[in-house]
Amino acid sequence: MNTKGFSLIEVLIAITVLGIGLLGIISMQTSATGGKSLSRTITEASTFSANQLESLISLPYTDANLLDTNGDGNLGLNHPFPALPLLPGQAIPDGNFIAAPALVVLAPDHQVTSTDGNYTICWNVSVNYPIPNLKTIRVIVISSGRGVQKVVNFDFIKADTI
Repeated sequence: MNTKGFSLIEVLIAITVLGIGLLGIISMQTSATGGKSLSRTITEASTFSANQLESLISLPYTDANLLDTNGDGNLGLNHPFPALPLLPGQAIPDGNFIAAPALVVLAPDHQVTSTDGNYTICWNVSVNYPIPNLKTIRVIVISSGRGVQKVVNFDFIKADTI
């Protein structure tokens, strides 16, 4: 008997293989969309950081936005990440003392929030670091979209032009 065409089993197998392939494509598309969203967040944070950096570079050396307002020196370049370990009896910049070793997160020297509220832009200043008549400034942008914090930071050194 010479019959042409496909049997029902062959069609079901072909549909199953096609379905598995389509599920793989859908999974890849979902992953790509998530990666694109993460890329956009990091790019926006980098842009905010670069814009803040450029505005700070244009300020005079003695401007109020280039002062170490909390007095933490070069330790403050890591604020708000990571926490600073303090020793028993060591003074923190607000004059308080602690009785036991602890991890303390001090506020950054300066902080603003983006207009959309998704990014916190902080910067810390260390005066006379790494050498006298220089200020090291670290701009830190923290994005808190979708419940996950991402941090982007840039450093620059400003010289006193005296």
